[in-house]
Amino acid sequence: SLPAINMSVGENIKSLFDTIKQPLTDEAVLNKCIEVAAKLGLTEKQFFTEWDAYSFQGKGKRVAPSLAHLEKLEYSLQEKQKNRKPTSKVTGRATPQKPVVPNKTNIGNERTTIAKTFDVMDVEDKVDSPATKSQFATRTNAGVVVQLFNEHLSKRAPVKLDKISVVVEDKRGDAPHRYMWQKQQDIISMLDKRIETLGDALCERFALETPDAWGNCSQATIIHTGMVCTDGESGLKSTVMLQSSSEFGPKRLKLDMLDFPSYDVFPGQIVGVRGKNPYGTRVIVDDLFTDACLPKADRPSTYHQGLSVMVANGPFCATESLDYEPFKALLAKVGEIKPNALILMGPFVDSYHPSIAQAELDRPFANFFDEQFIVHLKSLPCKVFLVPSLRDVHHDFAFPQPPFTPLDDVLIRQTFAKEYPNVVCVPNPATFSVNGITFGVCSSDILTHLSKEHYSQNSTGQREPRAVQLARHCIQQRSYYPLWPGVVGETDRVGSMIDASHADHIFMPYTPDVLIFNSTFPSFVHKVDGVLCINPSKLTVKSMGGLYGLLDIHPSINLEDETESIADRTRVELIRI
Repeated sequence: SLPAINMSVGENIKSLFDTIKQPLTDEAVLNKCIEVAAKLGLTEKQFFTEWDAYSFQGKGKRVAPSLAHLEKLEYSLQEKQKNRKPTSKVTGRATPQKPVVPNKTNIGNERTTIAKTFDVMDVEDKVDSPATKSQFATRTNAGVVVQLFNEHLSKRAPVKLDKISVVVEDKRGDAPHRYMWQKQQDIISMLDKRIETLGDALCERFALETPDAWGNCSQATIIHTGMVCTDGESGLKSTVMLQSSSEFGPKRLKLDMLDFPSYDVFPGQIVGVRGKNPYGTRVIVDDLFTDACLPKADRPSTYHQGLSVMVANGPFCATESLDYEPFKALLAKVGEIKPNALILMGPFVDSYHPSIAQAELDRPFANFFDEQFIVHLKSLPCKVFLVPSLRDVHHDFAFPQPPFTPLDDVLIRQTFAKEYPNVVCVPNPATFSVNGITFGVCSSDILTHLSKEHYSQNSTGQREPRAVQLARHCIQQRSYYPLWPGVVGETDRVGSMIDASHADHIFMPYTPDVLIFNSTFPSFVHKVDGVLCINPSKLTVKSMGGLYGLLDIHPSINLEDETESIADRTRVELIRI
């Protein structure tokens, strides 16, 4: 016989059935639901998911819950468990085949399973480890500092702050992110707005006169603002074109920069040009203006305090399994270091992971995300920021992305802010502040994409690191993804997924103090135009461990110095996990 079950379990099941407008008013039917879930070792949500799939009988109709249908569902699920292979698809280890016995200690807890289930963690605890350890487990370089920025600053222990104030700049509202619904007019409007907004900013910043009409032959000096583009597949190396907004056609003019000493351009860049147009089709460039950067945000008094921040970019598990060993190692380091904030950028459930790509996961992706990530964040001693990725198989595949909807459970989602006060779900890209110190983050690999498309010429002999050049483009163009059209790559398909109707959210509301990238580009830490730019690389590289970042922001020395940069008082370590 089954042990007595707390009524809260039944209330959870009833609430879930209410979401599909199938209220469980018959007590016998409700008790049968509880019995089936307990016998088969299912959580309330897992049982509801099985019923939800079973209840559809074609033609868009559902069968009502009844004792007869529940018995059929029970038989079907029992047969499915009997036929299940003896090897777990998630861990690759032997799965116990004996019946699951309900665990009385879990009964009555609204947040746990009805009966003890063999999920990923349980299997690992109960089954002997395989003879050979994973490549990640055998690593010998854990804790090695690969890169150190501002070495002269002392390494301090994180200071516990009485209060952490968080402000997220996200004004997208509830507008949907549609797939394969792009309208040509939306794209035209997006490009026009970029050209006009940044063009006006360039004219104001460099005191340029009102731009001249396009295409008029003139030996006199003319001013144009527009978007850099190419005339075909040959790229910018052969021909650099300037495109106007639709106000002038749109039209395109060739930029003649043969005698220009140095420049750095890429498709989608908004520039101002001063030169001559003697033929009406080609501008001989005298001056090129590209810097339309925004000012920093206002600084509250908390800006001058110290802050400790950890940063890690996905993937968070090795390709050989879905054990998430690197993520568990990171959680252990967070518990040891106790930073004030932790920034995690996806992918979390990576669509490129072999087990995910081959559909070997035996549960819904959203449930897997909840089990592997969300539930482990509540106990962390810091604020946690979650940034989605286009490679997250369980999230919207459109850029920019909305924040995660955490925990695929109606009851828990309604009280998420109360239950998980330390977790902040932000969009991709995102701009937010922690105690007045501003951060800009983007999980799409703009650095790699820009490095493939940009073209530079430098006859002065002064060379900057390539990473500095690429990061500066984002700052000067006020954008987390200034490239247009985007690159369609093998590991990041953001180029085909830019949602023009939400493109305003790709722009920065102000220049952040810290700009964090998620890129396959080599890891780096640089101060670029007063901004601390960091690419901590990936936490996992195939089967091996990668890097995470630790930022120790020291308190301000001179509170009256308005020119002070966060980059000047931050010690950054990039560390092997």
